[in-house]
Amino acid sequence: MLPLTGTLLLPAAARAQARWKPDHPVRIVIPFATGGASDILARGAAEQLSQSLGQPVVVEARPGAGGNLGAEAAARAVPDGHTVFFGGMSSNAINQALYTHLNFDPAADLVPIGMFIGIANVLLINPARHDFADLKAMIAEAKARPGALAYGSYGAGSVTHLTMELLCRAAGGIDLLHVPYRGSGPAAIGLLGGEIAMMFDGAPSAVQQVRAGTLRALGVSTAQRIEALPDVPSLAEAGVPGYDVPSWYAMFAPTGTPAPALERWRQELAALCVSPPFATVLRHSAARYMAIEGAAMEHFLAAERDRWAAAVRESGVRLD
Repeated sequence: MLPLTGTLLLPAAARAQARWKPDHPVRIVIPFATGGASDILARGAAEQLSQSLGQPVVVEARPGAGGNLGAEAAARAVPDGHTVFFGGMSSNAINQALYTHLNFDPAADLVPIGMFIGIANVLLINPARHDFADLKAMIAEAKARPGALAYGSYGAGSVTHLTMELLCRAAGGIDLLHVPYRGSGPAAIGLLGGEIAMMFDGAPSAVQQVRAGTLRALGVSTAQRIEALPDVPSLAEAGVPGYDVPSWYAMFAPTGTPAPALERWRQELAALCVSPPFATVLRHSAARYMAIEGAAMEHFLAAERDRWAAAVRESGVRLD
């Protein structure tokens, strides 16, 4: 009888795992202030997840320290399936190499569960100040005048800073002057005022500037063009073959979250990301779903941590 009993128990265990559901409100922690891309995407997800999970899903912004405060709050949360973290490259791939001291380990304390979203960064110029014909013309001028052309970023060690560092390396080691600002808005003001010659900006805000005609795009950081700017080439097309550096966000759970809860979250997120309502959220955010699931999630994250650790080392930036 024992073998038969064991056989009967296995389907019951599988059914129990599939039946996990939250019994009180769920929170999605984001590491940046409200109004940005992560907030818009997380709130778009929360609206649908509230219906499918059967509990209210609230978005909790915990900005600060380049994303570290939110990531640490999620990593230290009770691992019962009721707290997840919607983080990106900074908190999950860059900061471990960038900061001298972290109070958590992104690789050990957070488990990827899905919803990988890619967003292009757009290389912008002010045509009234530096009207390069194209990317190749910018690179040629940078090589002719090393250190003379300045670019802005959201801050030292930010995604936009390191994305440009990778472009400089991929373009044959061009030398540009880095001018860090306190966020996207001040950097854009610096570009409009002629303080800098160029900057990377996330597609959601860059698209608005390009469509308004105030700034011009030399290319996008993803391997393919983006739907929101179909006439703008990828930087790989424009003169730097192989360049593919999207910004990305993904959903994580605290390590120790029970397997049934993780499995339910993975099912929910996989369904969410291909649903028509969320596709509309992605389109409005100039974002795209990256179909990375299962073991591929860990492989992707390991490769990204290696890539950004190398970029941090080459930039020479370290933060306390």
